[in-house]
Amino acid sequence: MALESILNPLIAHIVPVLVEKNIFYERTVYGINGTTFKSWKIRTMKIGAESKFSEVYRNDNLDYHGKPIVDDNITWWGRLLRKYWIDELPQLINVYQGKMSLVGPRPKSESQVKWLELKFGYTPEKVKEILLVQPGCCPRFYTEPAPSPQGPYDPERFVVWDLSQSRAIRTDGYKSERNATLKKTIHAVLSKGVRSS
Repeated sequence: MALESILNPLIAHIVPVLVEKNIFYERTVYGINGTTFKSWKIRTMKIGAESKFSEVYRNDNLDYHGKPIVDDNITWWGRLLRKYWIDELPQLINVYQGKMSLVGPRPKSESQVKWLELKFGYTPEKVKEILLVQPGCCPRFYTEPAPSPQGPYDPERFVVWDLSQSRAIRTDGYKSERNATLKKTIHAVLSKGVRSS
């Protein structure tokens, strides 16, 4: 309780300032059961880059893990922050608030869900199933090795990853799997250079 009395006012006062100064990037995303909340990252992209989402995320411009191969909207310091996942640290605030977990499907905004439905075949039923669980900082697919450094992006695999992760979270054995995923993610970042998105 004492910790909350310190942290909650700090978050309430400092986060809006960081967002206003464009140090934090704020977006509204879906949480468990389709509820929405504000999620934050350290801004790594140029101002206004969000409007170019569909252009950057073309199917022929995505690597094996569904990340843009070429994205000129990312700043040079942003690439450095993403390399070591430093830009993801503000999401620990969402974990503290109970709105995200450490491991789970990536939080998705309304525009992302529409894009996934239109372009990659996420049916309303699949979206609903994914949203049955809390989104997480570390998705399981980040630990999946690509068949080659330039492995092709398979949108169906992306759907399967999200669905399998959602189902796994709802099982009794998820705690051990979550811990294993965290260890694999740390290994992937440090030894394989897997960057955040």
